[in-house]
Amino acid sequence: MKKSIFSLSFLLMLSACVTDSNAVKDYERDLQWVNTADAQADALAALATGDFRLMAVPGRGEVIPGIEASKRNAYSLKCGTRLIPGMTDAVIDDSHLRLLKKASEYGARYNSFIIEKCIP
Repeated sequence: MKKSIFSLSFLLMLSACVTDSNAVKDYERDLQWVNTADAQADALAALATGDFRLMAVPGRGEVIPGIEASKRNAYSLKCGTRLIPGMTDAVIDDSHLRLLKKASEYGARYNSFIIEKCIP
């Protein structure tokens, strides 16, 4: 009985470690798209379908990369927003941080094309 309880406890601890490791990989996998993304092409494709939403970063308050803080509300109301895919306000490690920064830069570039057509 003791041996099976120990074995079960060990397996549960081991699976918890695997889950945590996979979570980090999930965060990085969710942002891999940014390595091959073309902000200009994506923005032009969105505009062609009538999608004027700006890319935003999740967190406290709405952050719209490339838009001055004083103008964010006006742009948000006029154009709308959507979250940058895979973005989070939690940073797992240095590799994840690099991807987050790259995604934010993509958002700023994408937004620069959208605001040419959606002016509050």
